[in-house]
Amino acid sequence: MIKTLSYQGNLIKYELTIKKQKNIVLNVNNGKIKISAPSHANDWEIEGLIYRNIKKILTIMDYHDSYRKVAFAPVNQLGYVIVFNNKYPLQLTDENIHTKIINKELFMMKDYGSYEENLKKLHSFLRQKFTYKFEQLVNKWAKIMQLEYKNLTIKSMTRKWGVCYPQTGKIVLNIKLIHFDPSVIEYVVVHELSHLVHHNHSKSFWHYVEKYLPNYRDKIEVLKKPGI
Repeated sequence: MIKTLSYQGNLIKYELTIKKQKNIVLNVNNGKIKISAPSHANDWEIEGLIYRNIKKILTIMDYHDSYRKVAFAPVNQLGYVIVFNNKYPLQLTDENIHTKIINKELFMMKDYGSYEENLKKLHSFLRQKFTYKFEQLVNKWAKIMQLEYKNLTIKSMTRKWGVCYPQTGKIVLNIKLIHFDPSVIEYVVVHELSHLVHHNHSKSFWHYVEKYLPNYRDKIEVLKKPGI
């Protein structure tokens, strides 16, 4: 359940989950405060834990916000979405519409009621709309590296930016890469194509990646930032 508390005149939201456990546990993930607590925990105990850590929590949340790729605003107000490192207005609506782009500037989509569901629907739309962009980048680098792959899949993944299956020549890329500059996406493309030659992360693999992208370490650091 979503609950709120007041801090310095502002309402702070947190997500509370009741579990079979002994202690109250606080986490800040993806810019959100999440609390798991036993059924006997009182509100004042939960909020006390948040208040005792509020400065650290807000620092983490501010850091996340500075790299945020998608921000959903209340219905009929403007949030934003970063697409290929460009920022576009994003508007939720109560209307039963398919997600669309208006005048190549405004992304508009139905409000599905939760951040997670809205993000899922947005990424589904972006995948359908921009898969060809990923195909262009993979084809470009496959040609440069003189490699062949069989097929490309774009989908949402939680822990990996890309996957390569050398035995079948299949490449999988995370749709969340769409929020980054194309040069960062190209690093992931080169990384996965390199696995067609080197199947693990050996020194030879990294030398092979560096052969085509000498600054690949800089791209890795960008991908480590929070925000999605």
